[in-house]
Amino acid sequence: MTNFTSSPMRVGILGFGGLGQAATAVLAPKQEMLWVAAADQKGYAYSPTGLNRDRC
Repeated sequence: MTNFTSSPMRVGILGFGGLGQAATAVLAPKQEMLWVAAADQKGYAYSPTGLNRDRC
C-alpha cells in the first residue's frame, strides 16, 4: 500500500522563456504541485512557499 501525503510536490522550472512561462501557467492552478523555483541564463528565483507567476 502506498502512503500519500497531503503536501504538494515542489517543482522548479529550468528556462523561463516562452515555454517556461507556459509551463507555469499549467502548474499554477494545480493543487498537487507548488512552483518554488525558476532558473535561466539570467539568474534564478526561489521561494519555499511558492513563486508568484505574475511577479516573475
